[in-house]
Amino acid sequence: MKKITLTILLIATTMLLQAQAIFINELHYDNAGSDVAEGFEIAGPAGTDLSGWKVELYNGSNGTDYGTINLSGTIPDEGAGFGTVWFLSSGMQNGAPDGLALIDAGNTVIQFLSYEGSFAATSGAANGMTSTDIGVSEPSSTPVGESLQLMGTGSLYTDFTWSGPVVGSSGLINAGQTFAGSGSGSSPMISCPADITVNNVTGTCGAAVSFVGLAMDAEDGDISSLIVATPASGSTFPVGVNTVTLSVTDSDNNNSTCQFLITVIDNEAPVAICQNITVELDPITGMVTVAPSEVDNGSSDLCGAVSLSLDVSTFDCSMVGANSVTLTVTDAAGNSSNCSATVTVQDTTAPIITCLGEASGASVFINEIHYDNAGTDEDEGVEVAGPSGTVLSTYSLVFYNGSGGTEYNTVNLSGTIDDEGNGFGAVNFEIAGIQNGSPDAIALVNNGNVIQFLSYEGSLTAVDGVAAGLTSTDIGVSEPNSTPIGESLQLSGTGTFYPDFTWNSPTAATPGTLNVGQTYVVPTSSSVDVFLDANGMASIDPNTLLQSVEEACNYTTTVNGNTTADFTCSDLGEKLVEVTVTDDSGNAATCFATVNVIDNIAPVITCGTNPTVSETEDFEGTTVPAGWSTEILAGVADWTFGSGAMPTGDDFTSNAAIFNDDAAGSGQTNKVSLSSPVYGLTDATNVLVGYDVAFQESGDQTFTVEVYDGTAWQQIALYDADLVPNIQTESIDASAFANAAFQVRWTFDDLGGWGWAAGVDNFDLSYELAGTGNVVEVELGPDGTTTIDPYSLLSDIVEACGISTIAVDVTTVSCADIGTPIMITVFVSDASGNIASCTAEVNVVDKLAPVITCPADQTVDPGAGGLFYILPDYFATGEATAVDNCTDPVTITSQSPAVGTPLPDGTHTITLTAEDEYGNVSTCSFVLTVETTIGVGKNSLDKGLALYPNPASNVVNLVNKTNISLEKMMIYDINGKLVNTTDLRTMQGEKAVDVSSLASGVYVVQIIGNNASTVKRLIKE
Repeated sequence: MKKITLTILLIATTMLLQAQAIFINELHYDNAGSDVAEGFEIAGPAGTDLSGWKVELYNGSNGTDYGTINLSGTIPDEGAGFGTVWFLSSGMQNGAPDGLALIDAGNTVIQFLSYEGSFAATSGAANGMTSTDIGVSEPSSTPVGESLQLMGTGSLYTDFTWSGPVVGSSGLINAGQTFAGSGSGSSPMISCPADITVNNVTGTCGAAVSFVGLAMDAEDGDISSLIVATPASGSTFPVGVNTVTLSVTDSDNNNSTCQFLITVIDNEAPVAICQNITVELDPITGMVTVAPSEVDNGSSDLCGAVSLSLDVSTFDCSMVGANSVTLTVTDAAGNSSNCSATVTVQDTTAPIITCLGEASGASVFINEIHYDNAGTDEDEGVEVAGPSGTVLSTYSLVFYNGSGGTEYNTVNLSGTIDDEGNGFGAVNFEIAGIQNGSPDAIALVNNGNVIQFLSYEGSLTAVDGVAAGLTSTDIGVSEPNSTPIGESLQLSGTGTFYPDFTWNSPTAATPGTLNVGQTYVVPTSSSVDVFLDANGMASIDPNTLLQSVEEACNYTTTVNGNTTADFTCSDLGEKLVEVTVTDDSGNAATCFATVNVIDNIAPVITCGTNPTVSETEDFEGTTVPAGWSTEILAGVADWTFGSGAMPTGDDFTSNAAIFNDDAAGSGQTNKVSLSSPVYGLTDATNVLVGYDVAFQESGDQTFTVEVYDGTAWQQIALYDADLVPNIQTESIDASAFANAAFQVRWTFDDLGGWGWAAGVDNFDLSYELAGTGNVVEVELGPDGTTTIDPYSLLSDIVEACGISTIAVDVTTVSCADIGTPIMITVFVSDASGNIASCTAEVNVVDKLAPVITCPADQTVDPGAGGLFYILPDYFATGEATAVDNCTDPVTITSQSPAVGTPLPDGTHTITLTAEDEYGNVSTCSFVLTVETTIGVGKNSLDKGLALYPNPASNVVNLVNKTNISLEKMMIYDINGKLVNTTDLRTMQGEKAVDVSSLASGVYVVQIIGNNASTVKRLIKE
């Protein structure tokens, strides 16, 4: 063990300030005029050797030492065994304040005195010490030869008092000072060392300290060797303050004692040892407090107990995860050490939630089980039931063996529960290898939370997996190994949640569908009303579906994975919505809220119609169509019309507008445009630009289609590559550009290169104009009536969720309603019972022409002696009929050729026309063939008659060389009109007929005789 030894010699000793035997006894530092004989006096026991001692001078303004006087010599005996020694010290500073320190041979400060005030030393042996003011001073007027001196009687510094200035006595005992201690009856003088302070020895809780004392006796002299120390010098002193007593007895048995303190400072820091820990947040407060002892892993100190503290001891939700903390270990002496540890904060508790409209019990649950049957197990599986629309991707089935309570299989579920009635359904999962009980169990798990833990043939406690520590609930029924194939264990009853139903013994299985005897009902508990907007949509904060949430940390509420709960018309009515609450640590809980989706917005309907207009151009002409224009922007070639032929690729099937860049020649920059007329499309809607287009390029050519929006041209199509197929039909919505100066423009640009061609055909601009009110025209049908289609009376319906019912107050109109407007009210109702109505002014019209029936094609003979067939009135004969839906009878009829027209032999098309009272016209045609049957008489008459001259100018002569009597001659023009009749009954062999009034042309001459007739041709000049 290390020892600390303090040697106290009689001639160089360290004594307590309160009992100093060697001390500063006289002092002179200032006088009137120049300072003279400045110095100090040391007093003490005679024989004291001052070698190695020194006095340091200190400046009180900054505490620094400014001079050292090394002492020497031996103190003489100037009486009673004491004496003094004077030391000159020129240049001693004059105070306010200044000071000096007496330092022994061991460099221990024995005294630190000051005059004219006190101060703290900042350097030298007295560094850090505060001086003791002696209480007297020498003003600058002090006479030369005076000094400051101790007065009184005694042997120690504390026995005397400073006074002066008085006449100096340098090197002599001061006047008024008496040293006591002579004679055999006096006790020896003993002096203890100053209090000793040491640090403990490394590795121990103490220190061995050696020391010596000083004892002087007037008779015996130095009796320091007789000093008895308790405890003895060299003893090991424990950490703390230890009192040491020195005792000495002289030869006359006089005894003296003194005491001093040995303070052993614990200067060795404790050993800090940390351990990492994991803690769980309180699910209610969301906080956890860690005691320092939980992080401590055996910290210690040599000297006993230590105190522990943590820089962070309280953790909240924001500190989930790894947190670095510092453990500080402090011993009784204030020494400290620290170490770092990781406190991992966990939140493994899922939120506890309750949904609005939720009843108790699981909403998604195990509904049917099959695990055993006679022979080899077949179709083993588990059916899960619940609200339709429930996504099962977060669910799983975990299977447990009852013999040890361990998990033996996990099946992750998938799919979505369908709607098999009242918003509920079931999904079956075939799972081979389900164990056969006595007992075994199945856990239904969602997001890591056990929803159900059911068993058959007894109950069990899980020892691992997600259900560890949970005890299963026996469903109370089982499948013996004699169960027929095709049977299962099923729930039956009426309700919504698992507790509402009852397990049944094996019966015919219904995997994937709700069980026989099982009826689901929507819960009657309170629900959340959600109102759809005019677009048939609604979005709400899923938190509004929660009645309560017990979760100390932050959490997110979702529906179908979304932070909004969205509803549409398809959700109308009450339905169950699965709400999921997930805290920041990923712990999730679900519940089902009852939501009543309501559409309380009535439909908006408008009576009347919006006329549709179509502007077309088929480019069938050989020049640019009227109203259209072309413009040559570069080059000299222009658009061509009158052909559909393209220089390459497919041709148009009819004429088209074509720009043939190939024909324009290479090396020529060509850019041309084709513009439509201007169309006034103010307030027009549903504007569609349609056309057939061909484009074949051979480089960088472009073909651009633009529309004018009233301010600028807007591109609606761009062709910059060969079209495949070569000709395509476009229909482009240009509604956004409708204006009063709407126009369409096609621009071909060969960009200075050589290309093939571009073409446009069958332009069609269609659009709807705003309705002109509530007037609607209704056409009658073939029977003279029309059943009113309510939708035909409406120009617009605004109803996001659709119309479920539509009706009118007048269901049928007839011919009797023509001419007088009828006010018809249209009523509509949506699926939620919201109604609306409007009134249309209906004009009933008949636009159906009569149904006309022509005779069948026929061949007729003019009859004996007939040159022409006289056309009959087919309507009058009943061979032709005309029937109309509103006009009965149809009286406006006509024929072409007209009734009574003589028709010569040949084929004639007869057209019949019928018109009803509302101007509707219909026609039909048939083919009438006039064919004269020629007998013997006719042949003889034809050969025996002649007309001359032929051609004739004024008169034509008829010559009859037969013996047949003639009756008449009739002349018809080329159109079959009878223009001349001549009576031949008195004719002899020849008859002259005047034809001068006839116009030049070709005529037909029919000559009729007795039982015979013939036809000749006459040319009138």
